[in-house]
Amino acid sequence: MIERMLVPLDGSARSEEALAIAGRLARATGASLLLMRVITPEQFHMHLHTDVSEYVLEEARKMYLEEAETYLKQVMASSRLQGVRASSKVIVGLPGDCILRQTQEYDAQLIIMCSHGERAEGVRWLMGSVAQYVERQSPVPVLLVRDERFFTSLRQGEAPGILCALDGSPYAETVLQPAAELAQALAQPESGRIHLMYAVKVSSATEEPGEAQEEAATYLKDCQERFQTGDLKQYGLKIVSSIVTYRPGKPLWQKILAASCYDTQREIIAMATHGREGLPRLRQGSVTEDVLQASSQPLLIVHPQPADMEHVTQASKAKHQQEAP
Repeated sequence: MIERMLVPLDGSARSEEALAIAGRLARATGASLLLMRVITPEQFHMHLHTDVSEYVLEEARKMYLEEAETYLKQVMASSRLQGVRASSKVIVGLPGDCILRQTQEYDAQLIIMCSHGERAEGVRWLMGSVAQYVERQSPVPVLLVRDERFFTSLRQGEAPGILCALDGSPYAETVLQPAAELAQALAQPESGRIHLMYAVKVSSATEEPGEAQEEAATYLKDCQERFQTGDLKQYGLKIVSSIVTYRPGKPLWQKILAASCYDTQREIIAMATHGREGLPRLRQGSVTEDVLQASSQPLLIVHPQPADMEHVTQASKAKHQQEAP
């Protein structure tokens, strides 16, 4: 259950594009938001000048911190966060490390951030590289927003589906529960939708997937049952599924993007980013980052933790026990 969300900002209008969805999720779930701004050590560059007094350095430090605090207060008072419980924090340090540390201290269940920001006069940190660092290292799911209009264009009560890219492994399945929580929250008071996508590898353009496609269909049916009668039933979601084929050496990310345009509607893409089996390098980051670079759609990225793997294993055991004669 989402109770606390972290929203890193760098002071740019671009980074604030994460606020629309953060506010919508907070109102739907009752979760609180922590808005954070990181002041990088480089912003205190005056210490490099030996003729600058300690007093001037300290005054400059206070100025930067006060400006950041004022900025966050203004953001909290904006219409995008109306009716939302929000607090703020300014931290000095390296942005990526500070975000990850604050995630643990705040006990956040979700990080929401824009995947690309901007620099101005060397002051603002580049959200793109920071977002990439965070999604690779975060112990909690990260929702990366590419374009605020994806969410602000939605009518009241309307919500995008969420495509879960699967490969038949427990690693990839760890994305299902966070995706289910997000789909439910975005769709309230209506039912959300999950799109389960399985990619089948074929060695040539003429090869028929055959048995592999049958196994994929069986696997997707098992995943659907988790939403219908298993541990994910509580979310009350509509489930659709699809199977795509790809060949070695061909960009898998193109297949994922094509599949995410379901019934003329673009979907949030949910992927796991860590593992050693299944689709080549799928969860090791290359495909995920290819999708991130190529798409304007939001990405929900999950870095599987031991507890997540245990949950998937237990869900699988429970299903097999139900099927046992």
